[in-house]
Amino acid sequence: MAARQKALRLGACPNKNAPHFVRSCASGETTMGGTMVYRCEAASAAGFVQQLACSYLSNGYHYYVVGEIPERKDPRAVDAAMLERYGPELSRFQRARRKRAGHANVQYLRFRRFFVLLATGPRGAHPFYDEHSPAQVRHIREQPITFSGYSIGYHRGVDRKWHVSVRIHPDRYRTLRAFLLEQAVRRSEGELALAFAKLPFEPYAPVRRQFLAMLRAVNEVRSRVGLERLDVAVLRLRRRIVRPFVEEGPGVTTERREDGTTTRTMGTRSALLREEWRAAADGWGVPLLPSPA
Repeated sequence: MAARQKALRLGACPNKNAPHFVRSCASGETTMGGTMVYRCEAASAAGFVQQLACSYLSNGYHYYVVGEIPERKDPRAVDAAMLERYGPELSRFQRARRKRAGHANVQYLRFRRFFVLLATGPRGAHPFYDEHSPAQVRHIREQPITFSGYSIGYHRGVDRKWHVSVRIHPDRYRTLRAFLLEQAVRRSEGELALAFAKLPFEPYAPVRRQFLAMLRAVNEVRSRVGLERLDVAVLRLRRRIVRPFVEEGPGVTTERREDGTTTRTMGTRSALLREEWRAAADGWGVPLLPSPA
């Protein structure tokens, strides 16, 4: 009973048809005292992208619909309705049995008022496909998901295999690149280094390549007028591994290195970094590109 009450305080929605089962709107699945909880509300934009790319798309949830919850509606009430209608709150064993039987599975994920409902194949084996027309259901290989300045897709790599791809959206990238090139000869090395260090995107592999391309372009402009080039060390090239469903605060930051090892360091919350980025741009007297969160 105590576990159930704790889950309800965290925003869980009880299933009247199964009194010992709790649906959480507070994604993924976890247990509280033997009670299963399905979590679907991401605490940050970084957590939303990480859960979507690393947990869902990479595991075959390639069909999707996206939506925006109207201001007049309570997001958690919408969460409860979505869970009731599509039933994503299954254990890994139930999902495995459905997959072997040729049935689709679904996942639901929301950040603020933006949500994505994802499904595996085959088409037509789930209410997800019954209630959405073929024109509404998109495939991640054909149309990437646009969210908070990111473009999240599924592309063939140099190894000829398909991989999840998280990159800065082309429109945002072009705007950001033009902004930095405009400031390349107007600002000091230190100001530009701060701007690059606080770029508001997590450095997934495609994002790292975009970071490096912008840095090369800025250095070419500075070299032409005899200014010192910026070192690659100004870029944050290690992605933070976040807890997607827990608010981040000052404390330990976990980073995954390219060799597969992890390192944990004391760091400040991402919101403070975004404030530093805003302050730097405000000091330049130019409009700031909106941050992802």
